[in-house]
Amino acid sequence: MKQQLVLIITFLSMTVMAQQKGIITYQKRMTHLISEEEETKKLAKERPSYYQNIVKMDKNMQAVLETLEFALAFDTGHAMFTASPTLVHDKNPFLKGALNYGLGSGAYYTDRTTGNVIQRSRAIGKTFLIQHKKTEWTLHTETRKIGGYECLKATTTLQVSTDPIKEITAWYAPALPIQLGPVGYHGLPGLIMQLEFGGLVEFTVTKMNMKPKKLPDMTTPTKGNPVTREQFRAELDQAMDNFRN
Repeated sequence: MKQQLVLIITFLSMTVMAQQKGIITYQKRMTHLISEEEETKKLAKERPSYYQNIVKMDKNMQAVLETLEFALAFDTGHAMFTASPTLVHDKNPFLKGALNYGLGSGAYYTDRTTGNVIQRSRAIGKTFLIQHKKTEWTLHTETRKIGGYECLKATTTLQVSTDPIKEITAWYAPALPIQLGPVGYHGLPGLIMQLEFGGLVEFTVTKMNMKPKKLPDMTTPTKGNPVTREQFRAELDQAMDNFRN
């Protein structure tokens, strides 16, 4: 039985390697709620109406994410990760907050030849092409089963400007030799089945289509302001200061 299982996994891996195109669907989940922070809970007595608005916001963003899918499309040269909102989602006033919470807004383009990742994001009336630095992963021996696949753990960190350091954990499946994952994270010896970001959100694979009839255009965009994450943050902060003044 074990030998048969090994043969099946090997066959699937070889099939995936031969195709190297597909669409992986992820779901995003909030793992941290602003309404549950100790400082926020104090507002329940001090400013009950304001606190209830925060609770409402958390609940509504969670509700949006429960029905929202994120698609990772890829071929041998390129990959693109983006949300796939329907018309119903587009009309939901909490969609933008749900997409922006933690990370996940915009479209993430990966050049599989160079490893470069560009995030196209629309903000303050401009289109930005945010350049992501190469991820340096630390591999671990811990395992977890996700979607029927044995996954291994990998970790890294992210810090933008003076923000607190974000801890990132990826669980990847060596049986699926697709070195890609959600929100531009890639480079591990297997598909990232689950990504935990900063204790805020979590992306998990829900579906895999290795024989898609059609793939979206995944060419890296060139129209927009090329910036680093730090420069993007600085522009947003400047725009916020101008708005307040």
